[in-house]
Amino acid sequence: ILLLGPIGASLGGVGLATAIRWALRQWIEGPPDEGKASKGEASAKAKSRKSKDAKKSSIPEKEKSVEKSGEAENWRDMLLEVYEELKVPFLEAYYEAKWQRKSSSVLVLLMFVVCGMEFINYCWVVGERLSQASIILKRRTEDGEVILIDDYRQAYWWLRDQTPQDSRVMAWWDYGY
Repeated sequence: ILLLGPIGASLGGVGLATAIRWALRQWIEGPPDEGKASKGEASAKAKSRKSKDAKKSSIPEKEKSVEKSGEAENWRDMLLEVYEELKVPFLEAYYEAKWQRKSSSVLVLLMFVVCGMEFINYCWVVGERLSQASIILKRRTEDGEVILIDDYRQAYWWLRDQTPQDSRVMAWWDYGY
């Protein structure tokens, strides 16, 4: 927990910032034009793919057997091609649903406001509880009787009565690690 806590908090902060940035951009900016590829760009990409395929087919068989990294490039090219084919319909649907995105962004921002206010309230409550340290503790027994545990107070009284006025007390507080 000591190691992963700060990492989780940092990643959570990045996620929250990204979500808030997305929600605010729905109201401030319009959709970027770079997400929609023009027909000219799509044909240029297709031509470049064909030229890559032609170059690969012109490689002699000896070099193909030696080159094992080519298989990884084939998989990468295939995944990129699938990604490009799926990206366009999703982006079109995303940009067509303008009011759905805006209403979703309102819900996201409202959720952050409500959760943020709850978190601030929680911090104040915990701060109040921790700042009012007490040396007398109240506990209940199994039969419901309230008992006061004042061992600390009695120890302080003993120190006051049994030691000289100018004496110093040295204590070791062990967390139990």
